[in-house]
Amino acid sequence: MRRLLLVLAAGALAAAVALGLALIARRSPTEPRVTAAPAPTRERISAPPPPGSPPSAALQPDLAASRPAPSAVPNATPNPPGASRADAELVALEERALRRIDVIPLLEASGVDMSALRQRADADDVMRRVAADELLTRKYMRLYFSLHAFSPGVPRDVALHDARVVAEQAVAELDPAERARQLALELAEPESPPPEPGYSVSP
Repeated sequence: MRRLLLVLAAGALAAAVALGLALIARRSPTEPRVTAAPAPTRERISAPPPPGSPPSAALQPDLAASRPAPSAVPNATPNPPGASRADAELVALEERALRRIDVIPLLEASGVDMSALRQRADADDVMRRVAADELLTRKYMRLYFSLHAFSPGVPRDVALHDARVVAEQAVAELDPAERARQLALELAEPESPPPEPGYSVSP
């Protein structure tokens, strides 16, 4: 009986060894061992954003790094000497026009509050410009009357209004150089009487 038990135990042990050798033989010695690869850390693949949505912050370029540094604001370029001299000459001519034309009644008739105007920093410039405009307007009104004779039935106020509209338009279209030239020509002449319309002899 004891010998029988020893034989059975030896058989079981041999069978276990044979099964273990068979399992080892099924596994190829050259087969690489598969391990879980770590997820990449430098680039991650994600689902594309829906159409029309802005790109994610990770895909946007570094605008602060790519944008050039703002340059210093350049200093204002001074006016050329010729332009400054022309401006000074025009101002001098307008000042002479102000000494010839009394602009206060003209401004008050236009509804300008003279006390408020005098409080402005550019009051002298405004009055000087108005005087020059009026001097040139009267000059062109006289020219208009010299070329156009009204019929006797036209009222004087209507004729003056028509001439002033034409003259003011002509003055407004003058560039600074021509404005200065026309002012110089008019100031070189003796002071002229106010413009008056001319009438034709026959109706």
